Amino acid sequence: MNYIRLKNLKVRTKLMLLGAISIAGVLILGIQASVATSRIKQINTDISQYWLPSVVILEDLNTKTSDYRIQEYSYVMSDSEEERRNLEEELHVLREEIWTGIGDYKVHAADKPTRALIDQAEEIWKEYMDCSETMLAVSRANRHDPQIKALFEESHDMFKEGSDLFLDIVEYNEKEAARAGIQDENTYVRYMVGKIIILLLITLMIVGLDIHLMRLIGKPISDITEGIWKVSNGDLRVHIDYDSMDEIGTMAKGLNDLVWRLNTMISDEKQMFDDIGDGEFKIKAQTPQVYRGDFSAVLYEITGMAKRLEERCRDGKSGQEGKNKEQKNKEQKNNEK
Repeated sequence: MNYIRLKNLKVRTKLMLLGAISIAGVLILGIQASVATSRIKQINTDISQYWLPSVVILEDLNTKTSDYRIQEYSYVMSDSEEERRNLEEELHVLREEIWTGIGDYKVHAADKPTRALIDQAEEIWKEYMDCSETMLAVSRANRHDPQIKALFEESHDMFKEGSDLFLDIVEYNEKEAARAGIQDENTYVRYMVGKIIILLLITLMIVGLDIHLMRLIGKPISDITEGIWKVSNGDLRVHIDYDSMDEIGTMAKGLNDLVWRLNTMISDEKQMFDDIGDGEFKIKAQTPQVYRGDFSAVLYEITGMAKRLEERCRDGKSGQEGKNKEQKNKEQKNNEK
C-alpha cells in the first residue's frame, strides 16, 4: 500500500489496519507455536513410544538371552534329573519371553533400518533355538555324547552373533533417541528464535505504521487546530496544506473553504461600502455565490441599507429643492414690492 492510498483511507480504516496488523501478528505467532508444539510433541512421542521403549525391550531381551544361555549350560552340565526338569521349565519360559520380546520390539520399531536389524536377529535366534533344542535333546539322551561339545560350540557362535546384533540394535536406538532429543531441542530453539524474529518484525511494523499514522493524523490535526484558533482571533491568512479523502482532509478543506469565503465576503463588502460612499447605491455583489446559507442575510442587509440610504438621499434632495424654490418665490415677491 503506497503513501497516497494510505493517506486517503478513513481514520477509522487506518486504525483498523493497525489493529489488523496486530491481530495478524498474534495469529502468526499462534500458528508458529502450534506448528512447533506439534513438531515437538511428535518428536517426544517418537522418543517415548518408540526409541526409549525399544531400548528397554532390547536390554531385557539381551538379559533374557544371556539367562537362557546360562540355563542351557547348566542343563547340559547337570546330573540331576529333577534339576533338569526345573531347568527345562525355566528354559521354556525364557524361550517364550524372548519370542514375546522380539514381537514387542517389532511393534515399537521406529524405522526400516531397525526393523531390518530385528528381522536379522530373529533369524539368527531361530537358528540358535534349533541348535539349542538339538543340543538339549542329545544331552537329555546322553549327556556324555561327544556331539554335545560340537553343538555347544556351534550354538556359542550363533549366540554371540545374535547377542552382538542385539547390542548393535540397542546402540542404534540409543543414538536415534539422542538424535531425536537433539532435534527436539533444535526445534524448540528454532521456535524461540522464530518467535523473537516475528515479534521484532511485528513490533517494527506496528511502530512504523504508528509513526506514519501520527504524521498523517497528528500534524494535520495540529495545523487545523492552530488555523481555527487564528480564524477565531481574526487572522484570515490561514491555509491548511493537507489534501486527503479522509475525515481530516474534509476538515482541512472545510476550513480552507471557510477562510476563502470570509476573505471573499470581506473584499466584496469593502467594494460595496466604497460604492455606497461614492454615492453609488445600486450595489451588486461581485461573488454572490459565497453568500450561501446564513451568510445570505449579510448581503441582504447591505443591499437593504443601500436602498434605504438611496431613498433618504432622494427625499433629502427633494426637500432641499422645495426650500430653494420657496426662497426664490419670496425673493421675487419682495422685488415686486
